[in-house]
Amino acid sequence: MSEPTFYIHKNIIPPHEYHKVISFIESYKPSVNINYLIETYLVLKLLKAEKEFAVFKHLISIFSNYIKNFPESIFDINYEEINIFYRDVFWELLLFLNRLSKDDAKNFELYITKYKIQIIMLSSSSKLIQLFPEIVKNNFLSIPENIEFFLNHQKGKYIDSSNGLFIKLGVTNQDINDLAKRYCESDLANPNYLQSIVDYKKLSQYSFEDDVKLLSKRTIDRFWEEHFESNDGFVYSQGVGIAPLSDGQLYSFESKGLNYRITFNKTVLDENHDFSTLLNHFIYIFNFFDYDTGLPWLVRNQETFSFSKLFSSKSNADYTDFDDNLKFQYSLLFRAYFYYLKDNNIDLEEIISWYFNVYLKEELGVQGFHFYNSNKESSYYERGKSVISEMDSILDQYEMFFKYMKIDPELLEMKSRSSSYEKLDSFLEKKFIKLVRNKENVDLFSMLFSNQSILSHIPSNNNIQTFFRHVQGGISVNDFDEYQKCAIELLIKKDIIEIVDEGGAIKFKNPREINILYKLWKTGTYCLFYRKEPNLNAVEQLVKKGICTYSNKLFSEAESNYLSYILDDKKYGNGLKIRNKFAHGKFSYLTEEQHMKNYLELLQILVFYVIRINDELDFFAESGKPITL
Repeated sequence: MSEPTFYIHKNIIPPHEYHKVISFIESYKPSVNINYLIETYLVLKLLKAEKEFAVFKHLISIFSNYIKNFPESIFDINYEEINIFYRDVFWELLLFLNRLSKDDAKNFELYITKYKIQIIMLSSSSKLIQLFPEIVKNNFLSIPENIEFFLNHQKGKYIDSSNGLFIKLGVTNQDINDLAKRYCESDLANPNYLQSIVDYKKLSQYSFEDDVKLLSKRTIDRFWEEHFESNDGFVYSQGVGIAPLSDGQLYSFESKGLNYRITFNKTVLDENHDFSTLLNHFIYIFNFFDYDTGLPWLVRNQETFSFSKLFSSKSNADYTDFDDNLKFQYSLLFRAYFYYLKDNNIDLEEIISWYFNVYLKEELGVQGFHFYNSNKESSYYERGKSVISEMDSILDQYEMFFKYMKIDPELLEMKSRSSSYEKLDSFLEKKFIKLVRNKENVDLFSMLFSNQSILSHIPSNNNIQTFFRHVQGGISVNDFDEYQKCAIELLIKKDIIEIVDEGGAIKFKNPREINILYKLWKTGTYCLFYRKEPNLNAVEQLVKKGICTYSNKLFSEAESNYLSYILDDKKYGNGLKIRNKFAHGKFSYLTEEQHMKNYLELLQILVFYVIRINDELDFFAESGKPITL
């Protein structure tokens, strides 16, 4: 197989390859070589479409005649001789030359069978389906690996529309499940795609049966068992501890190779065990909560490109807006603190019970809230079931208090529908801002904050980082190449940056706005509670520019999404569904350790409820009425 002359993108020669097009034209000699004919066709498309090649327009008719030298008997072409990068274009060219018709059905079927061609993977698949619908359907269902294509294409023209690709093929839900079963039994089954089957959420007419999901899960388990039996791999560990430290340190951090450990000072924690202090530790010592951005592990966007996410297959409804490494660290820390309290004969639920039953009444004058802690001697399965009902009740109580400024126990008892964490309102009319996610704004945020931006690489500096970081570190317009300066001009026109001296130094026009935008872009949350006037003014300007909009909910959109991921299966296929696991009794067979893990996840959410509700009731207690900005 010959080397390709061009590297193509979506069957088009991209601009950075245009110099090769010039060389190709200047040295052109007609040939019947299949790869050369394909390259001629690729160049022909550019001559027709791009003004840059206007000087070569006279070659269009000549090149058109040359590619007509394509072999009459296309089924005699050795498909393996076609460069792998050109094979998709080959089918496009066949259709362009009208070298395929319905009369070719038999030869077409023999050809694609001989070379094991996955028709569904071709950009011309829709046209081939029109010509050979039954053959393409059988081809799709005959190759178990095609389930990967199905899992990768769950939107728009493939599945959402009434005329979607899989519907055109006549693929039934049973067909998809049978294909998935054969994939599970295949030696080529990829654990990432198997997990996508397990996590798949029905959003269309297609879904995976429970037995198929179970088969996928067991195939994954078997894969990893075999993998670890045959490979030593490497050891990576994270640890969290609570122990005495010298010199009044709040915490210490140790790293040895791939082993990390953070230790919090037990002496500091031992100083005061009143319940208010123990709750405040979550914020001021353990940093479980940030007053700007909420939960620290919620990460919607990353500055740096993630290869792990690129190569990790996702289901059609996966939740991914968190840093799983940070989440794991904080879960370890939460468990360590839970055990620390337990060793001191303090149950975390008792602290939460004190907050709702005592603190709100005595400190804020808010009457009527109640929380009943579970029996600390009970199993974690029983404790989890109890906590679920109390968590639901707390949201119901908050909703009633917001509406009536009091809690009527009898009315609460009559409430037929549980409160939705997504719909609960805040006493602060403008509590959060969220990004307006149109194409213009998304492009702008990427240009500023992503290291994949056109402005991330500076020729004089090999350290690729975001434009945001470049400006913070000091940068000049003269540090950028000419092709980058159009983006610089755009940011100037949008009043994002300015040139401040003759040397071309770049500064943000309003650093406060940019810092707010960065936090919001990264986490999905920016809260206006406790923000001072300069920040509030900056936020107002972002709203006026159409970059952000206000939200008046108890939880931010990012937080509500996370709650859904942890608690239920309303939105996400890969959700933990912990509420369902405790409430419906289907998971009683789990080990006590597994129940404990789920129970601690619930307690994390409960502590988060306390923090968010406390902010609301604290403001209410000061104002006596809903608050507006």
